[in-house]
Amino acid sequence: MQSDAAPGNLPVPMRRLVFVVTEDWFFASHFLPMARAAIGMGLSVAVVTRVRAHRAAIEATGAQVVALEAERASLNPMAAGYAAGQLAAILKALKADIVHCIALRGILVGGTAAAMAGIPSRVFALTGLGLVGARSDRLGPWRPPSRACAAMPVSSPPSAPPRGPGSRPAASPRMR
Repeated sequence: MQSDAAPGNLPVPMRRLVFVVTEDWFFASHFLPMARAAIGMGLSVAVVTRVRAHRAAIEATGAQVVALEAERASLNPMAAGYAAGQLAAILKALKADIVHCIALRGILVGGTAAAMAGIPSRVFALTGLGLVGARSDRLGPWRPPSRACAAMPVSSPPSAPPRGPGSRPAASPRMR
């Protein structure tokens, strides 16, 4: 049987899973069961998203909702860099252990932010190509290369350095 306390009868810190998704409605329509399952496993769950009409549905699972206003349709790398910086600060404040990035923009911005925040445990769910995949203009041919580029800025070396003094222990092999 697994103990609820660490050696010395200290409580085991709850692991924090943070979902990064551009729109609250998309998370509510596709990922609520995953949030419920994570909470059922004993994880603390937060969802960082642009909040519109689905905050209550997400919070009903027990997850915390953190608003992040980011321009979803912009292809401007400066705007994406700014959003990654904002998100990195949010991830640090939440003390995220695992970052689950959803959709192309979530992967690019969220993965970069997780790297900036020193969080090595990341999950990427490439669910579609968003506005790039739907385009029929001259940017339409960028669909296949955009898939290949999605993982480049978010890769980590096999062993990431510790997060610093007072950081929590690395994820157990079961959590990776």
